[in-house]
Amino acid sequence: MNKKQQEYKALVKQWQLRILPIIAGLLIATIMGVQFYISYQREQKAVNEMMLYELAIAQNTATFEFYDMVDGISKMQDYVLKNIDNPDIILEKTRDIAKRYPDMASCYIAFAPNFFPQKGYWYEPISYFMNDSLISKNVGSERNNYFEKEWYQGALKAGEEGYWSQSYQDYELNKMICTHSRRLIVGDRLIGVIGLDFTLEWVEDMLENAKPYEDATCLLYSTDGTLLSHSGDMKFDETTHIILSYMLTPVEMRMVLAVPKQQILGNIRRASVIILLIIFFAIVLLGYLINRYIRNIREYSRVESEKRLMDNELQIAHTIQMDILRRDFPDDNGVRLDARLKPMREVGGDLYDFYTREDCIFFIIGDVSGKGVPAAMLMSATVNLFRSAVRRLASTKQITEEINDILSNNNPTLTFVTAFVGKLHIPTGIFSFCNAGHLPPIVAGDGKQGVSSLDIMPNIPLGYKEGYNYIEQGTILLKDDTIVLYTDGITEARNESNKMLGKRQWGEIVANNASNIEAMMNAVSRYIGKAEQTDDITLLSIQQKAQPQPYRCTIAAKIESWQKVKYPLMEICMCAGFQKRSIRKIVLAVEEIMVNIINYAYPDNNQGEISLTISAEDQCLTIQIEDSGISFDPTAQPQVDADEVVNKRQIGGLGIMIVKQIMDEIHYERTNDKNILTLKKNNYES
Repeated sequence: MNKKQQEYKALVKQWQLRILPIIAGLLIATIMGVQFYISYQREQKAVNEMMLYELAIAQNTATFEFYDMVDGISKMQDYVLKNIDNPDIILEKTRDIAKRYPDMASCYIAFAPNFFPQKGYWYEPISYFMNDSLISKNVGSERNNYFEKEWYQGALKAGEEGYWSQSYQDYELNKMICTHSRRLIVGDRLIGVIGLDFTLEWVEDMLENAKPYEDATCLLYSTDGTLLSHSGDMKFDETTHIILSYMLTPVEMRMVLAVPKQQILGNIRRASVIILLIIFFAIVLLGYLINRYIRNIREYSRVESEKRLMDNELQIAHTIQMDILRRDFPDDNGVRLDARLKPMREVGGDLYDFYTREDCIFFIIGDVSGKGVPAAMLMSATVNLFRSAVRRLASTKQITEEINDILSNNNPTLTFVTAFVGKLHIPTGIFSFCNAGHLPPIVAGDGKQGVSSLDIMPNIPLGYKEGYNYIEQGTILLKDDTIVLYTDGITEARNESNKMLGKRQWGEIVANNASNIEAMMNAVSRYIGKAEQTDDITLLSIQQKAQPQPYRCTIAAKIESWQKVKYPLMEICMCAGFQKRSIRKIVLAVEEIMVNIINYAYPDNNQGEISLTISAEDQCLTIQIEDSGISFDPTAQPQVDADEVVNKRQIGGLGIMIVKQIMDEIHYERTNDKNILTLKKNNYES
C-alpha cells in the first residue's frame, strides 16, 4: 500500500469517527422514547405502592387508637358495674382511663336521670386534659342536657357494638370531636351511656402523616359519607389524580388518598431533563474525545516510532554493557572464579570484574544506587576505573580509595556505588579485601558445618566523599574455601506472595551449592517464580583450591623494592592472628634486616638480589631471608650499649639488637655462598 492510499484510508477512518456522535444522538433519542414509556409505568407503580404503604400505616395507627377507645369503654363498663353504689369512685376511674389513653380527648359516663338522687337529675362525670392538666368534674346540667345529644340517643338505639357519632363542636373542650358511646344496661334497667371522645386535630395529624407527597390529598369520611376531616386540596378527580381508599375498623369510616398524576410526570420529566443534559454533555465529550483520539493516533505513531528506536538503542546498550563484563573465568592454577549478572531492565547498575596479575587475582562486585541508563553509565565508569587501578596498585585499600576519589570528584547527584574489592594471592591462599558499604560475603569451606558471613569493616560507598580514608583492609587465609559475593537483588528478591528471600534462606542455598554458581542462580529464579524481578541480581564466587604454600619472592637489593615485601608480610601476619601493634614490630624488624642487606651486603654498588620465604603455621611466623652478599652473621654481633655515644657504636649494631628483642628466634647459616637468616615469632596474643 502506497503513501496516498494510507492517507486516504486514515482520512476515511477519521470521518467515520466524527460521524459517530450523530449516530449516537439518534440512537439515544429512540432509546429515550422507549425509556420514557417504561419509566412512566414504573413510576405509576411506585406511586401506587407508596400510597398503599402510607394508607396501611395510617389504617393501622387509626385502628389501634379506635380499638383503644373500645377497650377503654369496656374497662369502664366493668368498673361501673362493680362500683355502681359509689359515684365518686367512678369519677376517679374516668381519670385513670384518660391517663391511660392520652390520645383521647375525654372519658365520661352519662348516667340515666336521677340514677344517683344525691347527685341530681343530671350526673355526667368526665375527665379530660386541658393545657396539659387533667380535669375531672360533673358537666351534666339543665344547660348541658346530654339526654338530647346525638351520641346519647345513638348509643341507646345502637346494639352492643356501640355508636360512632358524627363530628361536632364540643364547647367544654372548645374543639371539633367525634364520640364513641355505648349504653350500659343491667337487666331492664338503664344505667347510662359510657363514651370516649377524640379530636379532629388528631385525625388531621394522622392524615397529614399519611400523605406520601407534599401535594397529595388525604380525607376521612364518616359512615354516611360526611367529610370529617381532610389534608390537602379538595379539587381532584380520577382524570387528574390516582385515588385509593381504605375502610377503618371498627368505626366503619373511610380514608381516601389522592395523588396528582402530575407527580409521576414531574418525576419523569425531571429525570429526563437530567438524563438529556448528561447525554448532551456526553455527546459533546464524545466528540471531544474522538478528536483527541485522532490526534493521539498521530502522536502515538510518532511516539511508537521513537520507542522502537529507543528500544533498539537500549538493546545495543544492553549488548555493550554485557560485553563489558568478563566471561573468561579462570579455573586453573589453584583458583576458580565464576560470576553471573541478571539485570532487571535492559541495562542495570550491578557490576563485577576481575584481573589477574603475577600470582594474584583481583576482583570487584558492586551495586549502583538507582536503576536504568544513569546507573548503567556509572557501572561502566566503575568497571573501567577498577581496571585502571588494579594494574598499578597492590592493595585493595588503595584501589578502593582511587576509585572513590575519581567518582566523588564530579558527582552532583550523589549517586554512589556499594562495592567489595578483593585480592587473592593464589599460592599462599591469602585473601585481603576492602569493603565500601557492600553486603558481607559468605564463606563456605570444605568440611565446614554450614556457612558464615565474613567480618567486614564499615566504610562509606564509592562516590560519596572525596578523600575518604577507608578503614584498613581485612585479611584471612583460605584453605579450599569458597567466598560467595552477591548484591541485595538476591536477598531482597520477592516471590509471588511478596515475601523476601532473606539472608537465612539465601545462606541455605549457598551452603548446598557453594561450588556451583549456576545452581545458586537457578534457586533464586525458582524462588521468584512468576513474580516480577525488582532489582538487578549479581553473584560472584571465588574458590582457592590448591594447598596453601609459603610466600616466596625475590627482589632487587634496592630500597624501593621493600614495598613489594611490606604488604605481603603484613597480610600474612594478619592471617596468623597477630595484633596491629605486634605486626608493626615484626615489619620494623624485617625492614631493619632488609635495609642492612641492601646497604652492606653488596658493596661498590654491585647488583644483587634478596629472596624471602614467609610462612605461618601453628601460631608461629617464620621468615627466611637469603642473599648472595658478603658473609655476615648478625647473631654473632656483640651486645650494643644503647647509652654509648652514637659515633663510637658499631655500624648496624643497634638495629640487630632491636631485631633480637622483637623476634623470638634468630638463626644464621652460610650455605653455597649465601647468607641465610631465619626469623621466628610466636603469636602469644591469640
